[in-house]
Amino acid sequence: MMRNPSETTFEMTVDLNVLEHLGINLYSNIAAVLTEAVANAWDADASSVQIRVDPNRDWIEIEDDGVGMSVDDLNGKYLRVGYRRRDEDAEHGRRTSRGRPAMGRKGLGKLSLFAIANVIEVQSSKNGQTHGFRMSVAGIHEAVRGKRPYHPVPLPPCHRPPQWSPSGIAVMEPPQDRRNGATP
Repeated sequence: MMRNPSETTFEMTVDLNVLEHLGINLYSNIAAVLTEAVANAWDADASSVQIRVDPNRDWIEIEDDGVGMSVDDLNGKYLRVGYRRRDEDAEHGRRTSRGRPAMGRKGLGKLSLFAIANVIEVQSSKNGQTHGFRMSVAGIHEAVRGKRPYHPVPLPPCHRPPQWSPSGIAVMEPPQDRRNGATP
């Protein structure tokens, strides 16, 4: 079923003040953050992961050729902080569809991206449909202050560059001190 991007909503289901400790402040260097992204691609059965870094340090793109995610997958697995794949996915919880041992355990690694960026865009394709959203630290903070769920902003399917593989993440707007030479 084709979904209209303006009708698609995403909701992160977690008490959002925990993001300060689990994502935004948990990781102290870019290598650890990128390791988490590659581990997520492994769990998606990717055979290839490409990481592109802007020479001006304004963005990082992480792209993989894994199985991709539907809107339901994005909401129920990616945006659900603490999703325990090993316990909740009877078919591919402990081993991926290719038989790889799953690396993820706690559903927290995806938050590591907030240690190096203020804005994260996630796009994924599955069954010929592409879906995605934009999350921002400012938007999450606003939701926390208002004691309400955080709703990432849906991206139109055409937003994703055509050369991208099934899943891609753009990490943008690094905190100002990190642009000026500080090591994330």
